[in-house]
Amino acid sequence: MVGMLMTPADVAVYFATVKTMALVHFVFFAVKAGVANQFAARIEDKDKSVLCDLARRSTTWTFWPSLAMGIIVLLAGPWLLAMFGAAFTDGYPLLFIMVLGVVIRSSIGPAESLLNMSGNQNICAAVFGCVLAINIALNFALIPRCMECMALPLQPLLRHFLRRLHSTPLCANVLGYRCLHSRASESGNTKCLHCRKLMSKFLNKYR
Repeated sequence: MVGMLMTPADVAVYFATVKTMALVHFVFFAVKAGVANQFAARIEDKDKSVLCDLARRSTTWTFWPSLAMGIIVLLAGPWLLAMFGAAFTDGYPLLFIMVLGVVIRSSIGPAESLLNMSGNQNICAAVFGCVLAINIALNFALIPRCMECMALPLQPLLRHFLRRLHSTPLCANVLGYRCLHSRASESGNTKCLHCRKLMSKFLNKYR
């Protein structure tokens, strides 16, 4: 639907943002694959306490790592998107919305796996059907205006966030750009020249 309602350039930015967000989604799918067979093995137990405990633990395994990964992806978002090309950093505001959606989904854990393994697949299908209908309706209503509507309220927040991030040694010490692109100066400045140029260019887009 993005391809129907947006320009090819916007579709490319959206595609890169989705691929970046998939790093957060990996946690959800990993836990889901790991516990589905355990749900199936415990579903016939008379004592449901083990199944309930497994469901609670799987939610914990899904939510907290997804939240941590989401924070990391948002911190590194400008650099991750810039790997696709300089113009793809336009998708950074969208990354906040997508990561938030994945984290909210992870808060219920692999609930659809539990429904399917417990014989409640019709309920699961009905929920997904309703969500699909709402998704299509919201896509038609919001996609044509999403870039302007979402970017404007986020501009002050993004400017503050990026400037604070750039004032720390994070890009040099965590992301490793110092080793790849620059050497520390005699004054002890360890900020990466590549990161500085990229950040300045990105900030200029949100002034």
